[in-house]
Amino acid sequence: MFDDSGHMKEAKTKSTLKNALKVEVSSRHADVTASFLDGCAVMWVVSWPTGGGTVQDFLDNFRRHIQVHLQTSDVYLIFDRYNEGSIKESTRSDRDKGASRVYTLRPTARLPPQKVLLTVSSNKKQLIDLIVDDLVAHKDVLTASLVVTGNYPVPVQISRGVVTRREDMSITHEEADTMIIRQIAYVGASEVLVVADDTDVFVLLCHFVFEGDITGHVMMVSPVKGRSFIDINASVEKNRDVMGNLLAAHGVTGCDTVATYYGIGKGVALKVLRSNVHSLSNVGDINCSVEDAVQQSTRFLLSCYGHPECESMTEARQKIWSTKVSRSIGGAPKLQTLPPTNETFRENVARGHLQVAIWRQAIQPNPPLMDPLNYGWSKDEGSSSLYPTIAAENVAFAPEELLKVIKCSCDSAVPCKTKRCGCYLAGMACTSFCKCEGGHGCFNQKTRECLQAETEDENM
Repeated sequence: MFDDSGHMKEAKTKSTLKNALKVEVSSRHADVTASFLDGCAVMWVVSWPTGGGTVQDFLDNFRRHIQVHLQTSDVYLIFDRYNEGSIKESTRSDRDKGASRVYTLRPTARLPPQKVLLTVSSNKKQLIDLIVDDLVAHKDVLTASLVVTGNYPVPVQISRGVVTRREDMSITHEEADTMIIRQIAYVGASEVLVVADDTDVFVLLCHFVFEGDITGHVMMVSPVKGRSFIDINASVEKNRDVMGNLLAAHGVTGCDTVATYYGIGKGVALKVLRSNVHSLSNVGDINCSVEDAVQQSTRFLLSCYGHPECESMTEARQKIWSTKVSRSIGGAPKLQTLPPTNETFRENVARGHLQVAIWRQAIQPNPPLMDPLNYGWSKDEGSSSLYPTIAAENVAFAPEELLKVIKCSCDSAVPCKTKRCGCYLAGMACTSFCKCEGGHGCFNQKTRECLQAETEDENM
């Protein structure tokens, strides 16, 4: 569930779920009465000025993009928020590592490259404030009604040149995904268009249409031009057999704040969902404990791994280990290819329980009052930043006597290349317990064969 740097493995097959469930149509069936736009997704598709363009040039382009939508309906523009110390901050900081330069933005400043600006949270937060200010400043040229939800709890409405604070729509959720759901349910429009491209939004829309909290007809379309429309209501009807557990299953099998499991993609999860054997009703229920969620999630994930007969994740881990060892000619399998232990699984389900609880509360103005430190997250003393808990502090990663048996301590410039390495001598691949950590810096041939096989499996 974690890479060599300690970061959670991302769910890279989320779109598989949307593609398997969606019902596409070539165009809208009726006139839209309200459009809900994921502001951060729109920022990526608005024309980005280059060659000396300024921030104001981008603001002008963004405003023109919104005006196009205002020609057909009222518009609700919703941006992500960037709260310090939140569970989302942890995952966003991992993404920020590729580009980390922070700019001081003002309208007359030269516009930085798109990737630098939109992948660094502090830059994006500044740009959102500038977009909101620019829309307010041009209130007289905007047609129809525009409601903008930015970095602050109270949205701003711009209508016929008048700017109003919508105290009645005050909201403290952090993600645009959940705020979109809240505003659709609150507004109650009969024909809704959601402009977003995220699988989480699709799953949330399906869930709340299924539950009856959203009563209108909902269409979803990517902000990228030329994409087909997705009929959410038709998607729900076509897949009604999985809708009751879809939200929880999506959460516990991997999302932005929950680690995914090696070899368990969204397609596997959907297949198990369609068997209608498992209930995940406890996951995300604020009246249920983490242990209640773990119990249901264990049965579900054991079926995903193809071992429903097991009683625990650790038992399935041992069985799959034995099977792989008996079939392997290249040494022991990599530990990350196995199911997690009960202890690490518990922490990941706790994170899933919290995330799904936030999703289930999307129709409310505020997220549930659940302390992340009780749900699979930790933080260092004196810091507000959270990081995912791998296992509880009192849990040993392996018995001490076992660690002495299976690990090597090679520390030369070319570690594990000779028979001085205990693993090499035994004909075994090194593992994460060894000093070399069984990674690409290990020269044990068995380790390299395992890494090569692992790479081939991931590329299949």
